[in-house]
Amino acid sequence: MLSKTDRGNNRAVTILQGSNGRRSVKYLRGNRTHPKPPRRRWYEYGKKGISMMRGLSRWQLPIFTVADRSGARRFQRLSGRSNSTIQMALAPIVAPDSVLCTDGLQAYAAFAQYRGNEHFVIKTKPGQKTASATHYIQNINTLHSRYETFIKPFRGPASKYFEGYLRWFIARVSKVRPDEVLRAV
Repeated sequence: MLSKTDRGNNRAVTILQGSNGRRSVKYLRGNRTHPKPPRRRWYEYGKKGISMMRGLSRWQLPIFTVADRSGARRFQRLSGRSNSTIQMALAPIVAPDSVLCTDGLQAYAAFAQYRGNEHFVIKTKPGQKTASATHYIQNINTLHSRYETFIKPFRGPASKYFEGYLRWFIARVSKVRPDEVLRAV
């Protein structure tokens, strides 16, 4: 992992090298000004409770997750999952010689083709978890599972505080000591 400084904003930009995994996860919104979802009638509840809608709805936010083999991780809230949004998020952090292992979203394939990166698609079907012994997205799936376990007690925090919760989660996953965090502030 290399770190360089962006001259325009004087902020640190992390460049992930080697084999990188990417996937998006959904986060339920928690803003009071947002309209509530329609309430179900009594006969629409099944034995297992309410089933979630497939994909992203207007009550969910996409979270962009990137990890590489050296242990560098990045969580970022995105406004959408369009090609341009994902290309803007990936361009500053992915090295040109890295290998992309993704979950099959078309925007990742377009980015890999545009930049000339090698791209492996791992579908999230029950039988397929790896493209080969060295190309997989299990570490991304594990991060998402740990994130869901971390955020569950908060019952969907407000969207305006969401970036802080992501930074807090990364600090906990990275095993940063509290005194190091306070020195950085």
